[in-house]
Amino acid sequence: MHFDETGPNTHTRRYWVSATIGIAAMVVFALLSVLLLLGVVFGSPQVKPVADSLFPWSLLVFAVACVAMFVANARPRQE
Repeated sequence: MHFDETGPNTHTRRYWVSATIGIAAMVVFALLSVLLLLGVVFGSPQVKPVADSLFPWSLLVFAVACVAMFVANARPRQE
């Protein structure tokens, strides 16, 4: 069976790739955020600097997730 991929509500390869990247980045962001929070709140003095170093990485992963979701949901121009 062949599906019509030209309609406005069809999901293209770009959608699936960027949605997969976005979902994976959101999972990584959640894990980094939990590790950051647990390390800062409950961590020993040796763990706290390591947990603090995770903050820029979690922001970077969050930005990747946002861009990937934006790309996944962008509509192509109708000509």
